[in-house]
Amino acid sequence: MSSQERLLKFIEMNIQDDCKKSSVGRACICPICDFHRIISSLKWYGDEARAINKNLNNNNALAVEASVTVLNFDNGRKSEI
Repeated sequence: MSSQERLLKFIEMNIQDDCKKSSVGRACICPICDFHRIISSLKWYGDEARAINKNLNNNNALAVEASVTVLNFDNGRKSEI
């Protein structure tokens, strides 16, 4: 079992309400939805970092510039919960 799976299992076992009781769609504030948003944000930033690294190693300045532009447009919003 991965650390992500263990943490999700821990959250599920220790929350008072399940997601469906407190869910309001994308604005849900339950711990399970928070966890999924955090994982999604981290994956997105990780994918961008890997793309920048790959393109730096391949001397692809245009692709690096495109990735940096995407990160600038995001301006940290993906990390907000």
